[in-house]
Amino acid sequence: RVGELEAELAAIGGDKNGLAGALAEAEATVTQLREDAAVTAAATGGLDEQLNGLKEKLTASTAKLASVEEKLAAEKTAKSDLAAALSEAEAKVAEVESQRAELHASVDTAAKRQ
Repeated sequence: RVGELEAELAAIGGDKNGLAGALAEAEATVTQLREDAAVTAAATGGLDEQLNGLKEKLTASTAKLASVEEKLAAEKTAKSDLAAALSEAEAKVAEVESQRAELHASVDTAAKRQ
């Protein structure tokens, strides 16, 4: 049977030694591909860890931004409330000054009559 296979191999232009060399080369290529796949898997794992770390930082930064925006909104509200209180106080001061001026005018008029 070996002789028949050798004859068939010779008929298609090959020999045992050439076939053994091609098989060894194919096995080396498979080994190299496996090593490359392992390196790629390790690199992918490292990238996955980096990506997860970046996602965690993004989540933390987003939460911090929301907190800062909330504080900013509260500060704006407080500023608006203070501005309203200041306007109200200024209006009261103007009213009191007006009443004071009227009172002085009344006192002056009463003093002139006497």
